[in-house]
Amino acid sequence: MQKEVFISQVELANQFNKPLIVHCVRAHEEVLRILKETPAMVPVIFHGFHNKLSVAEKILNAGHWLSFGKSLQQPGMKAVLMVTALHKIFLETDDAALRIGWIYSEAAAVKNMTVDELSLQIEHNFQTVFKVTV
Repeated sequence: MQKEVFISQVELANQFNKPLIVHCVRAHEEVLRILKETPAMVPVIFHGFHNKLSVAEKILNAGHWLSFGKSLQQPGMKAVLMVTALHKIFLETDDAALRIGWIYSEAAAVKNMTVDELSLQIEHNFQTVFKVTV
């Protein structure tokens, strides 16, 4: 049933030309397979990403975005963020009891840039994905 509902969500995102935000836990291969069979004609963001580099590479190679949050507390996630292109990232708190400023500071340190530089890049990513001007 989850597969059918997810396919419907992909189709709705395409119909209304809205980005698809995917919350995926232990089913990345299946989600990527579905997105290949039922292509999203809109941007796809895997939010709350907290998986290994090989999974991140598959998602990025498919043209999708990754959103990082509390997982940046883990050294392995910092390594994933380090190799993720700036134009393919978002940052979030989701339901974590962390301040977004901390997440931006951690991510900026990993990417060896200032928080202001990173903020401008995230803003550009937002404008690209959501087709809005801030």
